Amino acid sequence: MNIRKALTADAADIAAVHISSCQSAFAGIIDEDTMQRHSDRERITAMYRRSLEKGETAFVCEAEGKLSGFCFAGKARGIAEEDLSELICIHVRPEEKHRGIGTALLQKAMAEAKAQGYGRMCLWVFRENVSARNFYEKHGFVYAGINDIRAGAEEWLYLRNL
Repeated sequence: MNIRKALTADAADIAAVHISSCQSAFAGIIDEDTMQRHSDRERITAMYRRSLEKGETAFVCEAEGKLSGFCFAGKARGIAEEDLSELICIHVRPEEKHRGIGTALLQKAMAEAKAQGYGRMCLWVFRENVSARNFYEKHGFVYAGINDIRAGAEEWLYLRNL
């Protein structure tokens, strides 16, 4: 397993992981319109290409010769706290779950945030995505008591110190 900074050339492979992960993890949680948008390969590839071209912090995991997972992180969006970073997304191919890829990507994102001077990290997770909530709680994230409705589903804000 190799974790490295994502390159613009990775955008199509990142999009493929994004689509398979969303279809597996969010089925029955998010509304159908949102699922359709998250399944549009051309749109998702372009979205990640733009993010990578802007220099956003992103890492990929390569395992057995293919891109198996990725994450994006940066300054917390919509929360005006200077020391707060955000894990924007983390996705792993469904068939690659429970092999340590998500943990390795999360640890890399947290280490990078700490190196950039952030003291805490937040993330949003769907309330109904119990396996993801368990994953984040296992890694020290705590529900902050703040909710929002996105994509027709309730999301919870999680926080942890770095």
